[in-house]
Amino acid sequence: MSALDKVKEKKVFITDSLWSILSLCMMNVMSQIVLYPILRRVLGAEEYGNVLYLISIINIAGTTIGSSANSARLVASVKGKTYNSDSSLFIMGAWLLMLPVCMGVLHWGGFDDGAFQVMMTWLLTGATIWRFYADVNFRLTTNYRGYFKYYLCITLGYALGGAIFYATKVWQLILLPGELAGLVYVGVKGSVLQCDGRIDRLRFKGYIVSVMNLALAAILSNVVFNADRLILKNMIDGEAVTLYYVASLMGKTIALVTVPLNSVIIGHLAKSKGNMSAKSYLMLSGLGVILTGVALVICVLGSHIFAYLFYPQEYEAVKSLFWTANLAQIFYFASGILTMVMLRYLKEYYQLVISAGSAVLFVVAAIFGTLKGGIQGFTWALLIANVFRYFLAVVIGAVELSKMPRLNEGESE
Repeated sequence: MSALDKVKEKKVFITDSLWSILSLCMMNVMSQIVLYPILRRVLGAEEYGNVLYLISIINIAGTTIGSSANSARLVASVKGKTYNSDSSLFIMGAWLLMLPVCMGVLHWGGFDDGAFQVMMTWLLTGATIWRFYADVNFRLTTNYRGYFKYYLCITLGYALGGAIFYATKVWQLILLPGELAGLVYVGVKGSVLQCDGRIDRLRFKGYIVSVMNLALAAILSNVVFNADRLILKNMIDGEAVTLYYVASLMGKTIALVTVPLNSVIIGHLAKSKGNMSAKSYLMLSGLGVILTGVALVICVLGSHIFAYLFYPQEYEAVKSLFWTANLAQIFYFASGILTMVMLRYLKEYYQLVISAGSAVLFVVAAIFGTLKGGIQGFTWALLIANVFRYFLAVVIGAVELSKMPRLNEGESE
């Protein structure tokens, strides 16, 4: 590759990254600064924490099923043509299985488990799953202007959802219009939601093996990411969920940048040839640590401003948590980038190893920490688990990449 080609390639990557990050920032500004404060004002601290708990369950399902199907298809595209039918069949089956899950979560969590609430929660879960999957339409073609338009539709749908929620007080309707708006856009402009009618048992079996490895890794990873809502709700109360949410919001917003940035990374790596060297991977890992420090300072300053302006009732109670809570989320974000790079070059199995190792450590540390130190103890447990996750990804990635043959076409030193 000539020097000019390398410059053009880097320019395209930076442009795609900017489109992708802008997409997510736009959507999250709408949800975090507009929609969630609306929920807080209407519902109150305790009920707001309970709704955040339910939203976390939906997000875990969306990222576990939708994103895993998305990434599995993208990885499969490196080897050859992929088909809509494989992903659609998997997602439809998984979505059907979510109906009893939604019923159980509402019933055993002490929420209204009437037929209307169950169906609305199940519909929102399904729309979220399909939304996380559908952006593969733009990742397969590295069309990040289209990716931006997709998330613009979701953002506008969220704005409509805010108005609908005010009128109806049905919390699912604050998010559902946004998810559906994105799917309508892909249905009109894209192709991945169309029926291609091609089911090959051998090909589908290979796809399922790939997606299940990624799904197991994703559910472990997302349980950790949403653990504040799961553990604090059950071990303390809904108000504790609200407090930790406010304390960690800036870090979680940075962590969510992983989603579009990873889509650009894997989209470009899927089209590259050759292997990455262990040296390049370690350099990337070192850069991640440096950027983590920069992001931490930004997040702590932003947390003081955001909490003071939008959550004044909680500000005094949460300001002591800003450093540890945000750093925990930033390390989650950084490890997400490393594992996405690994996904291009190494087997999906290693995603599961990293997620399982950090999840086991976290569960033990979080239960002990929360019992002994409440929210502060929980925060330290999450930080320890995410730092471990990052450096486990560094070690596994460097060791396994060092064993691979050197193919210079896709390598950069």
